[in-house]
Amino acid sequence: MEEELKNLIELDLLKLFDMGDAPEQEQAAFLERCMDDIFEAVVTRIKEDLPEDKRQEFADTFKNGIPEEKRVAFLQENVPDINELIINAILAFKKSAQDAVEEMEAA
Repeated sequence: MEEELKNLIELDLLKLFDMGDAPEQEQAAFLERCMDDIFEAVVTRIKEDLPEDKRQEFADTFKNGIPEEKRVAFLQENVPDINELIINAILAFKKSAQDAVEEMEAA
């Protein structure tokens, strides 16, 4: 299910930016930048919402080499609305992107 959602989001972003016919390498680079922006928004929101005493634990949990199970457990325990945060970040990114496209088209 997660893979299907990811594919739909990617197709939607490629369509929004008229990149459906771009070479695969360009599409991949574009989508990576989009996902980086979305990920950054989610991380920022998590940091803002976490109690002060959990912020360092969050940073430590998401360092390289930490098992995914530990990351998932931390999120389940401390960020129960993680799916909602991700969806909201995606929707906000898409809205911002649509606004930018409309602004460029109007110019």
